[in-house]
Amino acid sequence: MSAARSRIIGAASERLRLLRVALVDGFTPRNAALALLVAVPMAAQAIGLLPEVTVPVANVNDDTEHALYIENASDALARGENVLDFWVPEMDEGFPQFLYYQNLPHLSVIALHRILLGTIDIFTVFNLVRYLGLVLFPLTVFWSMRRMEFDTVAAAVGASASTLLATNFLYGFDFGSYLWRGLGLYTQIWAMHLSFIALASLWRLVRYGTGFRWTSVVLAVLVLSHLLYAYMMVVSAALLLVWGINQANALVRIARLAGAGAIALALTAWMWLPYILERGFQNASPYLQPEKYASFGAPTILGWLFGGELTDYGRLPVLAVLLAIGVIATIRLRATSAVFALVLFVVWLVLYFGRGTLGPLASLLPLQETLLFHRFIGGVHIAA
Repeated sequence: MSAARSRIIGAASERLRLLRVALVDGFTPRNAALALLVAVPMAAQAIGLLPEVTVPVANVNDDTEHALYIENASDALARGENVLDFWVPEMDEGFPQFLYYQNLPHLSVIALHRILLGTIDIFTVFNLVRYLGLVLFPLTVFWSMRRMEFDTVAAAVGASASTLLATNFLYGFDFGSYLWRGLGLYTQIWAMHLSFIALASLWRLVRYGTGFRWTSVVLAVLVLSHLLYAYMMVVSAALLLVWGINQANALVRIARLAGAGAIALALTAWMWLPYILERGFQNASPYLQPEKYASFGAPTILGWLFGGELTDYGRLPVLAVLLAIGVIATIRLRATSAVFALVLFVVWLVLYFGRGTLGPLASLLPLQETLLFHRFIGGVHIAA
């Protein structure tokens, strides 16, 4: 036992030594500047978004519904009821919302509230989760881009730019989708993080065969957090599968992807199987704006793109210019990860055009009759 303890202590000491060496070697003016490039926007957003947590005002958007689901689910759990299949009486004439809707983001708030022993009220916990999801997003972008083999400069620029997106409430990754004054897309905050993490994990799995279990779990968490973004990740994964495929690696790539997908489906069966079995009771509202199902068409979206309104609404098109520079640099340098991002951008841009532009091609997409094409702006923002 003494020998085993000595080995453990020796291994820990060696890891600490390597960590110190890495920190010393990595502390250069260049790396410090890149760290500031990411940290300064994060700090500014952390300060600017504090009222989202500190001002206890009821939400005026979809977050009101999310808060309602959380409170009702918490009450159902306290009564000993099934937290996955409870009645929401305030919704129309009553509806079992969690039977048809991604609910892990809501259940996580309930779990955190109980871990904190109720010392913070559940509405504040909800707002705190929203706040941290927005403030910490650049770290997710940086980590994911590095895992996809972008260089440190590209990852730092991407992380910094991720906090600066602005649209005219187009349901993208800009703060207008999430804040009190915005749309209240709480589950999309989770989808932002998980989409980047899943894409990076799939990159490593498909290309190098590493992180199989991790990727399976991440995909499962994405399914439980946002069904539409899980659907979008399937499309992105299909593109990643054929990216660099050849006769020698085709079967291996397919097996890796199919295996991870099968495990993710198994882990999430408790959500999607009841949804399929009870789908007949769910209705698609005829009162939803037509553009949400059909999107806006190529002329309008391309006008937004070149006018900067997909990235810089209401200001100088700084990010649009950076995006154009990135496209030019990618075409010239042809770095593998950057070229993939460019192709991914084009694919999602075309899908974002919607039914009017795609015509009969739209019917080739699985479940296309229920797809909200206008939400594909998320794929555009991920790739951009």
